[in-house]
Amino acid sequence: MKTNSNKPRVYILKIGGQIINQAQQLADVLTAFAAWPVPKILVHGGGRAADTLLTQLGIAPLMRAGRRVTDAATLDAVVMTYAGLLNKQIVAQLQVNDCQAIGLCGADLNLIQAHQRPAQPIDFGFAGDVDRVNTDALRQLFENGITPVFCAITHDKNGQLLNTNADTVAAELAKALAVDFAVDLRYCLEKTGVLTDATDDTSALTTLTQRTYRAHQQTGVISGGMIPKLDNAFSVLEAGATAVWVGDAEGLAALEHPRGTRLVRTNARVRSVTQTPVQLLQQLIATPSFSRQETDTARLLYQYLEARQLGPQRQLNNVWAKNKHWSAAKPTILLNSHHDTVKPAAGYTCAPFQATIEGDKLYGLGSNDAGASLVALLAAFTHYYDNENLPYNLLFAATAEEEISGADGIARLLPHLPKIDFGIIGEPTQMRMAVAERGLMVIDAVATGVSGHAARREGKNAIDLALRDVAWINAYECADNSPLLGPSQMTVTQINAGTQHNVIPDRCTFVLDVRTNEQTTNEDFFTWLQTQTESTFTARSFRLGSSAIPLTHPAVQKGLAMGLSYYGSPTLSDQALIRDFPTLKMGVGKSKRSHTADEFVRLSELASGIATYIQFLDQLNILPMKRT
Repeated sequence: MKTNSNKPRVYILKIGGQIINQAQQLADVLTAFAAWPVPKILVHGGGRAADTLLTQLGIAPLMRAGRRVTDAATLDAVVMTYAGLLNKQIVAQLQVNDCQAIGLCGADLNLIQAHQRPAQPIDFGFAGDVDRVNTDALRQLFENGITPVFCAITHDKNGQLLNTNADTVAAELAKALAVDFAVDLRYCLEKTGVLTDATDDTSALTTLTQRTYRAHQQTGVISGGMIPKLDNAFSVLEAGATAVWVGDAEGLAALEHPRGTRLVRTNARVRSVTQTPVQLLQQLIATPSFSRQETDTARLLYQYLEARQLGPQRQLNNVWAKNKHWSAAKPTILLNSHHDTVKPAAGYTCAPFQATIEGDKLYGLGSNDAGASLVALLAAFTHYYDNENLPYNLLFAATAEEEISGADGIARLLPHLPKIDFGIIGEPTQMRMAVAERGLMVIDAVATGVSGHAARREGKNAIDLALRDVAWINAYECADNSPLLGPSQMTVTQINAGTQHNVIPDRCTFVLDVRTNEQTTNEDFFTWLQTQTESTFTARSFRLGSSAIPLTHPAVQKGLAMGLSYYGSPTLSDQALIRDFPTLKMGVGKSKRSHTADEFVRLSELASGIATYIQFLDQLNILPMKRT
């Protein structure tokens, strides 16, 4: 089935323990659900059944603020209940109705990855907050006519299972799928909908807007456990879902004409269309997006582009778009920056997510690194989006995991993009051209000795062996001097040895931070270094090599003609992961403000940066790269 937006529809039905505990009602719901067209997803809870098992095991269920507290023993019980007994019972009943279903938790196919919720302000134990949904795997199930049945268990990809609210699981699945599907999400309750009188089922609202919801919440008409449920539901609408319903099983089982309360957004899209780059940057600051937790900012950027009909696409938490008049015959320029941040530094005197403006300064985490560059590049992309006479294609990409050089950021996105001939990497450089960038290589070193008794000075002390190498490393001046970056640098940053005071250690480990320049590769530097020392070295990775663009490149020449200066950058960026085409690092703000308390960017810097990007791109003469 196609919708007006030309997206295929997907149905998501969430059922709770009150339905699961009533055999006939559950059978009726599953019979109706089995008849729905694919693709579809069923999400179930089962808290009452879990409480029964906990009681049988002599474990007292504990609730705080309407949510279960999951200690280790409780986690075992809820996994057995949700992912085991209930999940397989539901799948078996769906098979009775010829629905080809598969029972899943978040760990299966890495479908729902989460992190353990922080212990403050309330310690919920092994409770999970969702980071990402593997929509690629879901599509494969859909394409094979398979209906996923999700329980409320996720995982952190480090072997730890987590208990996640089933309403939240349904909401996060809906948000992730809303990028490519018209999502119809239905929350089944015991009541006929959202009631204005908890004692009267006939008081169910036909529709509920965000504005009305907040008003009812303030007056106490809507309260208790309905609040987190509706907060989840409205967040799904904000993510672009087509429809979200709240009602009882009988009313929502009717596919085409459901009965219940339909939730309605209040002018959300109209507001986003009128946003300025400053307002978008404020929204990005106000939306936490630590590396590997960028789902919300990815969603925000996607909606921003979609509201302007810029044709966004999304791959994991990477959002990208092409200019309107794309031509395969033209060279392509990439405009790239990242939307993830580090965690706030100690010493903030302002709220890191407040996005406060004081005079010319906009304060907030990620304002300088690299939110300002990102929104400035997006403003330039938008400026040229409709231009039919561009001598090149423009490709905008807001990517994830830059702050940790993660595998699911630009490195994961590049294979999905068209061929690229040149890229601008938005990082705080004061709009100077960083034409070279240091590489990074982390080396684990092991000095091996012979253990013995300290009183007899027996053995061969591994600390002494390691210190000889450390002393040499500290004293050595690398000869590969670069006019842009200077010589490569080595710094010992960690060292560890010994088990007790009277034992000569036979093993001493240390960590070496190596910053290479553009005149050597990480691999060559490592090979040379190993021949100079006694310790055994192991490089964690060679992938973050140094990079440089020739001063003769047309982009650099354009910048020089504009009066822009150039330099070699000591800091690492996603530039290190791009090897197939030349890149220039240039962006808004100052590098020294990055990762500091009370991070800020000047509004005048942002305005000037947008103007500089637009001027830089004006008739920029980029030739297609020769590819073998």
